[in-house]
Amino acid sequence: MPSGTATVIDTLARYSLLKREPPEGPVTAYSMHRVLQPVVRERLVAASSAAEPSNTQWLAAASAVVNAAFPFDSDEPPFCAASDALLPHARAIREHLADLRDADPPASLGRLLSQASLYLRVRGLYAEARDFRELALESDLAVRAGPIRQWPLPAGTWPLFFTA
Repeated sequence: MPSGTATVIDTLARYSLLKREPPEGPVTAYSMHRVLQPVVRERLVAASSAAEPSNTQWLAAASAVVNAAFPFDSDEPPFCAASDALLPHARAIREHLADLRDADPPASLGRLLSQASLYLRVRGLYAEARDFRELALESDLAVRAGPIRQWPLPAGTWPLFFTA
């Protein structure tokens, strides 16, 4: 980790605005104080000017990170804990898909949504699993077919063969 990043993390941790998980040993995650989260979100939106990364770029980066962390066998019992920890992030990404507007979905999005769908089916959340699966298929179609007029596709415009 670059020394500047470590300094920022240490400073935020000293003021209890950021926690390392676990506190001892190798860090696997960070949690941000709930009061700080909306401030960071507002600043990210405000920084979305021509000189700064857009919401689409942030969404693509988040999708790539969560996708890389999501286990290949997300529906297998040994990986359920990791999948369960990543599920809120996948849900947050799903909620921000409207930010894509006319942009193409990131290449990592289809796999991420598909893995989340597999895990949700194992948990018995069939309706949500179906929603994730449909978005995954639409995302993969958009990535492979090139630009399309509207993404995500309006409901019922593409026959999906998913059984819950």
